[in-house]
Amino acid sequence: MVSCFARAPNWCTPHLKWLQHLTTDNSPLALHDRLVYREYHALLLYKLERRDELDRQIEQLALLPNLAPTVGRLQCFRGISLHSAMVLATEIVDWRRFGRSGQLACYLGLVSKEDSSGDRTRLGSWKHPGAAPLKTTAPNQVWTIDFKGQFRMRNGVYCYPLTIVDHFSRYVLCCQSFPDVKADGVHRQLRVCFARTACRTPFAATTVRPSHRTAFTD
Repeated sequence: MVSCFARAPNWCTPHLKWLQHLTTDNSPLALHDRLVYREYHALLLYKLERRDELDRQIEQLALLPNLAPTVGRLQCFRGISLHSAMVLATEIVDWRRFGRSGQLACYLGLVSKEDSSGDRTRLGSWKHPGAAPLKTTAPNQVWTIDFKGQFRMRNGVYCYPLTIVDHFSRYVLCCQSFPDVKADGVHRQLRVCFARTACRTPFAATTVRPSHRTAFTD
């Protein structure tokens, strides 16, 4: 059954058609596997339908008089879609409570926190440089990548497990063992993940303090 799934690289229209084909009588799956798979496929279709319905409801809510002006202005910025604009509009609500851009940046965790009074200026701690944004509204907006701690195998060799997870769906894109934590192996695995998903163009992680360890370009 695993070998059948390996034939389709992407969750695109041809791949979805291929998944549908596995539920038919011409499926290469064994009968008992097909019965189990049909249940999973039906659940997938329900989730996709539910997602599309929620998207339509969000689009209708974006037309409300108290949200439409803000959502429209936010979408003028490059990279902010309707759903991202709705997240910002509903999370922040009243933008007038921020007297300057630095206060908004502090609220979003883009710069260090500030607690100042008179001539006294006190800066708080930074958030983790790899901290995710407020919310993700779709897959492939943010991936988290990390080595989950090395351990020694029975043959005495250390294993370094690399995991790559989609922040929105929590889907594990990669769980691969490496003999070390060198960048070359990580770059190769990232290219594999880019090829298997809709992320056709490699991207660089944006952090508060950019690091050569977090950036990936091709």
